[in-house]
Amino acid sequence: MKIRLNYSVRAKLMFITGLVVCSFLLLSSMATYRANQMSDLQDLAVDLSQVNSQMLMLRQYEKDFLTEFNLASYQGFEQEYQALANKIAKVELGFNQFGVDKSQEFNELKTSLEEYQQDFIGIYQRHTEIGLNQDQGLQAKLRGSILKAEELLLMANADSKLMLDMLTLRRLEKNFMLRKDALYLAQHKRQSKLFYVHITTSKLPSQAKKQLILSIRGYQSAFTQLVQAYEALGLTQTQGLQGLMQASATTTVDLVNNLDVTLKAEIQQVEKQASWVNLMVFLGVSFISVCLLLMTTRLITKRLNSLNEHLKHIADGDADLTVELNAKGNDEFALLSESFNRFVRQLQHIFINTKDISHQLVCAAEQSSVAAKQSREHTKEQEMQTTMVASAVEQMLATSKEISQHIHSAADEAKQTKNAAFEGRDLSDQAGTSITTLSGSIAQASKVIHQLELDSGNIGMVLDVIRGIAEQTNLLALNAAIEAARAGESGRGFAVVADEVRSLAQRTSESTEEIQNLILSLQSGTSQSVAVMTESQQDMNLSEERTKQNMAAIEQIVKSVDNIFDMNTQIAAASEQQAQTSEEISRSVINISELTVQTTAGIVETDQASENVYHLASELNQMVSGYRT
Repeated sequence: MKIRLNYSVRAKLMFITGLVVCSFLLLSSMATYRANQMSDLQDLAVDLSQVNSQMLMLRQYEKDFLTEFNLASYQGFEQEYQALANKIAKVELGFNQFGVDKSQEFNELKTSLEEYQQDFIGIYQRHTEIGLNQDQGLQAKLRGSILKAEELLLMANADSKLMLDMLTLRRLEKNFMLRKDALYLAQHKRQSKLFYVHITTSKLPSQAKKQLILSIRGYQSAFTQLVQAYEALGLTQTQGLQGLMQASATTTVDLVNNLDVTLKAEIQQVEKQASWVNLMVFLGVSFISVCLLLMTTRLITKRLNSLNEHLKHIADGDADLTVELNAKGNDEFALLSESFNRFVRQLQHIFINTKDISHQLVCAAEQSSVAAKQSREHTKEQEMQTTMVASAVEQMLATSKEISQHIHSAADEAKQTKNAAFEGRDLSDQAGTSITTLSGSIAQASKVIHQLELDSGNIGMVLDVIRGIAEQTNLLALNAAIEAARAGESGRGFAVVADEVRSLAQRTSESTEEIQNLILSLQSGTSQSVAVMTESQQDMNLSEERTKQNMAAIEQIVKSVDNIFDMNTQIAAASEQQAQTSEEISRSVINISELTVQTTAGIVETDQASENVYHLASELNQMVSGYRT
């Protein structure tokens, strides 16, 4: 690039500066674009991380449902699924905006997620069919059938063999529910057939037999349907719908992790590309700027050397003042050359007039000698006046120092009062902190006692369960005693055991009543404790409020004392300033006196200087004669 000479130096430098500024603006724009791109990628990474988190929430809702079988977990799963699907769509849109083609992976992810949802819905439907609790679905049907059969047996006074068959069926049902093993279905069917035989051969009325057989068949059918439903659901986590759901969930998580790896690689690629582009642009701009600066510097140096040569001749005293610099052009150096030529012409005019000025200096020297004599007389009178002023200033200085001492004493007293007020405020702060801490402790103790009251209530519920178990045990022991009595001599040992079990059940019931009474007493005590703690909490709150009011009053005292201390400090500073001013006045008066003496000596020297002026004027004429005008 060639820079035209008729441009001004300012224009050249402005051009280079503009080029550099534009280059840095370009760099800044590129950096901003890359920063925005990185910010969008980071936001996309956050969204993808949220996809992972939402997937974990789906698994948590799945786990909660399989553990608690509540409708809230199913509804939470559906809501979280919709949110996750929307988030995946947003992440897919972000990938497309950055030109990362992962449509196949996203389609697989959506398909896998939909399969996971459908599997979960299937599990929910199966559990709904089975029954989310004992009063719903197949569980309710199963329970109703067996309860009806037990009722028929009790009404017909059935023998112990039929009761044992009934208990065996219930035990097989319980074992299946605990272990989820299909083998118990076959055992249950065999036991049902045996039960039919025992019913047929029993001494029950024919009508009771028919009703009992119908009830057992209904119970057997409900149990078979229950087992089949569990088999479809999956007896283990790797079978049935549970196995399909686990596979879908694992596939979904793997796909999300793969997308996360891809996004991290894309972020690293963008960072690397941004660094390389910024470096290339910076090096290019730096090279162009350096070249332009070197060319401009060369042009400036050439013109400066010419100007420096003329100035050197003028400084050496052998310059020809009629020679002028070349002032052609539009740049600053042309203006400088024109100004230099005017300066030389002005020097030429000055040197011409110098001789006339030398003559005038001689005349002025004579007049200066006369004026020096008059000044000598005036300075003597001035010296007498300054001596009187110095004495008055000394007296004023002594008075100012005494006032300053009294003010400092008052400031020290105010400072001690201020420190005492600060100590009082600190003690109030500590008291307020202690009261606040104690208030929090009382509140925490109240919460603990309230929780104790709730826990004692829960213990009462547990005792109700224990009481029910004791009554059931007593009933079973009674049945066992009846069967032992029917067995005669061979059932005597069994009867002893049944009596012992009934005795233990009776003792358990009595102990439960005693524990219930203790819990009622404990609940009464905890209620009284809660009331006392609440009253203490109110008293502590009142104390805390009064402490805050006391602290506010002490704080106002501290501020007032602080203001007094500040005013005393300002007065002391003003007094010291006045004393310093007095000292300065004293020193100034002394200096005036000394200057008067020096002025007298200077007047004497002025006479001698007047003579020297004449000689210097002659030398000036000799110096000017060296320049050609």
